[in-house]
Amino acid sequence: MKSRFIASAFVLLSIAGCTEEEIKTVDWWEENEKERLEKLDECLGTDDDMVRKSPNCVNAIEARDKINLVGSEDDDWLRAPRVN
Repeated sequence: MKSRFIASAFVLLSIAGCTEEEIKTVDWWEENEKERLEKLDECLGTDDDMVRKSPNCVNAIEARDKINLVGSEDDDWLRAPRVN
């Protein structure tokens, strides 16, 4: 009986571990626009705080904010324009 309980617990924990989403870094979210936009739709389109505060939502939102602040192609955004 005890071995069945242990085996059942092991199976349940294994299944639960398989459903966890891999946590991606802010840099990864910055580099993968399609996935970032999909994740942002998922995160911002819900009222569930558990979803919105998940590591991937937090990282995707931070990546969006970094891109919006700096711009994806403009490395000299602080440099003043030249006056001739």
